[in-house]
Amino acid sequence: MVIRGESGTGKELAARQLHRASRRSGAPFLAVNCAALSETLVLSELFGHARGAFTGADRERKGVFETAHGGTVLLDEIGDLPARAQGMLLRVLQEGEIVRVGESEPRRVNVRVLAATHRDLARMVEEGTFRSDLYFRLRGGSVELPPLRDRGDDVIRLAEHFLRRLRNDRSNRSDRSASLSGAVRASLLAHRWPGNVRELQNVMSLATTLAGEGPIEPEHLELPGSGDSPRGSYHRQIDDLRRHLVGDALARYPNNFSEAARWLGVSRQTLSYLMRQFGIDGNGKVQGM
Repeated sequence: MVIRGESGTGKELAARQLHRASRRSGAPFLAVNCAALSETLVLSELFGHARGAFTGADRERKGVFETAHGGTVLLDEIGDLPARAQGMLLRVLQEGEIVRVGESEPRRVNVRVLAATHRDLARMVEEGTFRSDLYFRLRGGSVELPPLRDRGDDVIRLAEHFLRRLRNDRSNRSDRSASLSGAVRASLLAHRWPGNVRELQNVMSLATTLAGEGPIEPEHLELPGSGDSPRGSYHRQIDDLRRHLVGDALARYPNNFSEAARWLGVSRQTLSYLMRQFGIDGNGKVQGM
């Protein structure tokens, strides 16, 4: 099955819900961001490797498909999966087998594979950058998640949900009465939300910090047109700090996303999101510079 939608629409959340509602819910759910890994690393991450298979492989390692046996694997941004990995994934779907990097004997696996992407896979097939047999195998089921700008009043419901959760977490008490003023609602509805639900969550987190215990005002949203001043220096300074920290972590651990994420104290998914947001490569360099 393919879950399609713009970045930030909740593709991984939808995949988790599908897993929880299935007979595989008692087994692992594992997600891999294909766009955040080099070809060598994505092969090792998905299929595992033998000891000595490549430089730094000092021990054998299970891949995601073996680790998630009986459960579900989400391949996020599958459009970025390298050609060799596409062929190996097709074998998983057709034969239920994987071959670890550096080995020749197949191993049996039993997993459900979900794929997520914001890219047009049909066009990629036409351009020759995505295997047609894999595409037709995956497209047996398809779910399209609409962008937040097309979901009407959902933006208000989600904003109030995030507000309640953020304030409950900070006060350690339950407050279900959190609401937004008419001016704030108007600002939220007027914004186009290119980052979708993820962007809304970040905006509400910042607004809650700026407002403290007081009501959320339009200027706390830091959205274009939501206050008398443009996007403030506070937000830019926070982004600059995050960019610097992510760059330092990846410079310290080049292309070792697990160690870089551990050093930052975040998940690998969060690190992948920050790398895409700031255009940082696996060596900690800003792309294009």
